[in-house]
Amino acid sequence: MFTQIDIERARNKWSIKDLAAKTGITYTTLLSKLNGQSEFTLSEMFRIQAAFNPKIPLETLFKADKERTA
Repeated sequence: MFTQIDIERARNKWSIKDLAAKTGITYTTLLSKLNGQSEFTLSEMFRIQAAFNPKIPLETLFKADKERTA
Protein backbone atom coordinates (compact mmCIF):
# COMPACT_ATOMS: atom_id res chain seq x y z
CA MET A 1 0.00 0.00 0.00
CA PHE A 2 2.92 2.36 0.66
CA THR A 3 5.31 1.85 -2.23
CA GLN A 4 8.01 4.20 -0.96
CA ILE A 5 8.19 2.38 2.37
CA ASP A 6 8.62 -0.89 0.44
CA ILE A 7 11.38 0.75 -1.63
CA GLU A 8 13.18 2.02 1.47
CA ARG A 9 12.86 -1.38 3.18
CA ALA A 10 14.36 -3.05 0.10
CA ARG A 11 17.15 -0.47 -0.07
CA ASN A 12 18.03 -1.21 3.57
CA LYS A 13 17.38 -4.96 3.20
CA TRP A 14 14.89 -4.82 6.08
CA SER A 15 11.91 -7.05 6.58
CA ILE A 16 8.74 -5.69 8.14
CA LYS A 17 9.93 -7.29 11.39
CA ASP A 18 13.21 -5.34 11.11
CA LEU A 19 11.34 -2.08 10.59
CA ALA A 20 9.06 -2.88 13.53
CA ALA A 21 12.06 -3.47 15.78
CA LYS A 22 13.79 -0.27 14.65
CA THR A 23 10.68 1.86 15.24
CA GLY A 24 9.27 0.24 18.37
CA ILE A 25 5.98 -0.48 16.61
CA THR A 26 4.78 -4.03 17.12
CA TYR A 27 4.96 -6.25 14.06
CA THR A 28 1.21 -6.91 14.07
CA THR A 29 0.37 -3.21 14.35
CA LEU A 30 2.86 -2.23 11.65
CA LEU A 31 1.60 -4.92 9.29
CA SER A 32 -1.99 -3.81 9.83
CA LYS A 33 -1.11 -0.20 9.10
CA LEU A 34 1.01 -1.00 6.05
CA ASN A 35 -1.94 -2.99 4.67
CA GLY A 36 -4.28 -0.03 5.20
CA GLN A 37 -6.39 -1.71 7.85
CA SER A 38 -5.71 1.16 10.27
CA GLU A 39 -4.00 4.53 10.09
CA PHE A 40 -0.54 5.56 11.24
CA THR A 41 -0.27 8.07 14.08
CA LEU A 42 1.96 11.08 13.52
CA SER A 43 4.39 9.71 16.10
CA GLU A 44 4.65 6.40 14.21
CA MET A 45 5.20 8.26 10.95
CA PHE A 46 8.08 10.23 12.48
CA ARG A 47 9.64 7.04 13.88
CA ILE A 48 9.50 5.36 10.47
CA GLN A 49 10.92 8.45 8.80
CA ALA A 50 13.79 8.56 11.33
CA ALA A 51 14.53 4.86 10.83
CA PHE A 52 14.97 5.32 7.09
CA ASN A 53 16.24 8.86 6.60
CA PRO A 54 14.92 12.03 8.25
CA LYS A 55 15.45 13.89 4.97
CA ILE A 56 12.74 11.85 3.20
CA PRO A 57 9.54 13.91 3.41
CA LEU A 58 6.61 12.29 5.18
CA GLU A 59 4.50 13.05 2.12
CA THR A 60 6.81 10.86 0.05
CA LEU A 61 6.99 7.97 2.51
CA PHE A 62 3.29 7.84 3.24
CA LYS A 63 1.83 8.46 -0.18
CA ALA A 64 -0.68 5.63 -0.41
CA ASP A 65 -1.00 3.72 -3.66
CA LYS A 66 -4.23 4.28 -5.49
CA GLU A 67 -6.60 1.40 -5.01
CA ARG A 68 -7.19 -0.59 -8.14
CA THR A 69 -10.74 -0.99 -9.33
CA ALA A 70 -11.81 -4.11 -11.14
